[in-house]
Amino acid sequence: MYRALFLYKELCKKYMREMEIKRKAGVKKQITWGVIGQLTYIIGQFVVLSALARFASPEDVGRFALAGAIIMPVFAFFNLGLRFNQATDIVQESTLPEFIGLRVLTTTLGFLIILCVGFLLIDDDSTRLILIIFGLAKAVETFSDLFYGVFQIARRMELVARSQVARSLFSSLLFCGILINTESVEIAFTGHLVSWLLVAVLFDYRKAKRVSPSTERTVSLISLLAIARQSLPLGLAGFLSMLNASVPRLVIESFMGLAALGYFTVIAYALQAGITIVLAISHSITSTLAGYSAEGNKRAFRLLLTKIVGLFTALGILMLPIAYYFGDYLIVLLFGEKYQGLNIVFTLIMVVLIVSTWSNIFQIGVIARREFINHAISRLLLLVLMLSFTIPGVFYGGLEGVAIAMAFAHAGQAVYLYWLLFGTHNQLGDFEKGINSI
Repeated sequence: MYRALFLYKELCKKYMREMEIKRKAGVKKQITWGVIGQLTYIIGQFVVLSALARFASPEDVGRFALAGAIIMPVFAFFNLGLRFNQATDIVQESTLPEFIGLRVLTTTLGFLIILCVGFLLIDDDSTRLILIIFGLAKAVETFSDLFYGVFQIARRMELVARSQVARSLFSSLLFCGILINTESVEIAFTGHLVSWLLVAVLFDYRKAKRVSPSTERTVSLISLLAIARQSLPLGLAGFLSMLNASVPRLVIESFMGLAALGYFTVIAYALQAGITIVLAISHSITSTLAGYSAEGNKRAFRLLLTKIVGLFTALGILMLPIAYYFGDYLIVLLFGEKYQGLNIVFTLIMVVLIVSTWSNIFQIGVIARREFINHAISRLLLLVLMLSFTIPGVFYGGLEGVAIAMAFAHAGQAVYLYWLLFGTHNQLGDFEKGINSI
C-alpha cells in the first residue's frame, strides 16, 4: 500500500516537472515571437519617421506628432483595453463576436471625437488633414489589436508577429514611395492607411476567426454593456497612459512650437521603440502571469517580473555611454543634418526608457492579477506627476528639462506599482511552488 502511494507521488512529481518544462519553453517561445513582431513594427515606424524627417520639414514632423498626441489618448480610452481583457480571460467569459461588436461601437465614437477636435480646435489645414487620415489608420489598427488579443489567449504569438511584419513592410514601403514621388505628407499617410486596412481584413480577421473557439451565443446589448463595464478601468488606464505620453508633446508644442516638437519627436523615437519592445515581452507573458496569479504561485509570479525588469535595466545602462558619445552621429546619420546637436537630450531619453521600463512591466503584473482599477489609479498618478514636472521642466530647461521631468514621473509611478504588487499589505501567505518561470 505504502509502496503504491510512494510510486504515485513520484509519478505526480515527474508529471509536474514535465509540465513546468513545457510551460517554460512555451513562455520563451511566446516572448521570442512577440519580440520579432514588435522589432519589425518598430523598424517600419522608424522608416516612416526617418523618411518624414529627411523629405519633409521639422514642422511636418511636429504636425505628425501633434496628431498622434490627440489621436492616441482618444482611441486608448475607447479601446477599453479589450486586448488585455481577452488575454487574461482564462475561462472565456466573452466571445469574439461580442468583442468585435463592442469595438465597432467604441471605435466609431472615438473617431467622431477626433473629427470634432480637428474641425473645432485646429486651424492649420495640413495638420487637420493629417489628423483625420492618421486617425482612420489608427481606427483600423484598433481592430488588429483586438485580434491580437485572440492570438494571445491561444498562445499563438507567431500570428501576431506575422501580422506586424506584413503591416510594417507594406506601410513603410508604400509611405516612403509615395512621399518621395509626390512630396505630399497627406497622400503618403493615405497609403499607410490602405496597407493597414488590407492586413487587418485579409489576415488578422480571418486568422482570428479560425483561432477563436466557436460559440452559439448571440451578441446582445446586455453582453456588450457587461464587457464595457468590466473593461472600463482598462480603458481609463489606457487613456491616462496615452495622455501621459502626449503631455510632454503638448507642452513642448505650446511653449516651444511645432519645430521644437519635431526635434523632440525624432529623439524620443528611441523611447517609443524601447517601450514597444518592453510591451511586446509583457504582452507575451500576460497570460502566463495570469495563470500564476490564479494558482496562487506568488514566487513564480514575482520571479518572472523581476527577471524581465533586470534584463531591460541592464540593457538600458549599457546604452547610456553609447547615447552620450555617439548619439549625435547616429541622429544625423538616421534623420539628417537638421537634427544635429541633440545628444544630451538623447542620453536623457535613454534614462527615461530605463525608468519607464520598471513601471510598464509592473503594470503588466497588476493587469495579470485583473486589478484593473488599481491599474487605472497608477496611470492617474503618472498623469499628475507628468503634469507637475513637465511644465516647469520645459520652462526652465527646454527639451532637456522635459526629459528629466519624464524620468522623475515614471520613477514615482514605478515605486507605487512595486508597493502595490509586493508591499507588506499584499503578503497573503506562502503559496509558492519554488519554480523558475523563464
